[in-house]
Amino acid sequence: MLGRCYAQAIHDAGVQFDVIFGPAYKGIPLATAFAMAWFEMFGESKDVSYNRKEVKDHGEGGLLVGAAVSGQRVLIIDDVITAGTAIRESVNFLVASGAQIVGTVVSLDRQERAGDASLSAIQQVEQDFGFPVFSIVRLEELVRFLQTSEVSSIENLDQHLENMRSYRDTYGV
Repeated sequence: MLGRCYAQAIHDAGVQFDVIFGPAYKGIPLATAFAMAWFEMFGESKDVSYNRKEVKDHGEGGLLVGAAVSGQRVLIIDDVITAGTAIRESVNFLVASGAQIVGTVVSLDRQERAGDASLSAIQQVEQDFGFPVFSIVRLEELVRFLQTSEVSSIENLDQHLENMRSYRDTYGV
């Protein structure tokens, strides 16, 4: 289901890409789920690529696994962006590998400040690298949904909402 949400968000945004890149390690199943959903939903096969944390010196070797990225339009997939460290590492790796990065997609935009900046971590990544960052949902949308929906099955919902608001007041933009 999560792969379908990512795919729909990118389809709705009209992003044109050749390869979906999932940063090691959590990005690997996300990229795979996305590619499967994309094919199921839109009938188009997309290549998948990911990096290793360490260089492999036997077998196929190297850091890149899967589709080649050189000269390809690459979309990065991740769960969230906090400080932007993983995205920065991925961008540096992909650019050095000859990729054209067309954007990043995350599941949740937590709308957090990037360090001491007035920008969110996502806005900082967009400013620093010049490509868009898309999200399935933003924190404010999640809070609004929980406030207005009949989600009675969540134990201590009011306390969870208060914690989310407090977190947003402390770290949000």
